[in-house]
Amino acid sequence: MAEKRYAVGADAARLLVVGQGIHFFTILAFTTLVARRRNRLYPIARLVRVVVNVALNIVCIPDYSYVGSGWVTVITETIVLVSTAIA
Repeated sequence: MAEKRYAVGADAARLLVVGQGIHFFTILAFTTLVARRRNRLYPIARLVRVVVNVALNIVCIPDYSYVGSGWVTVITETIVLVSTAIA
């Protein structure tokens, strides 16, 4: 019976786990940037992440609820990872 109550959030939880997996590599890229004394780009990438995250959440949450929020997390973590990896 308890499983049915939480089933609605299962897909969103999976997306959040994927987002955190991507975030691991983002932190690895950040650590590499700091070790190379190129740590100015990371705050800019995080600021872009916040702006994109808020904008996409405003659009996606009303239509897609939990799953939309999960996809937004994956998208924004990917944006930060790509921008820090390029640096």
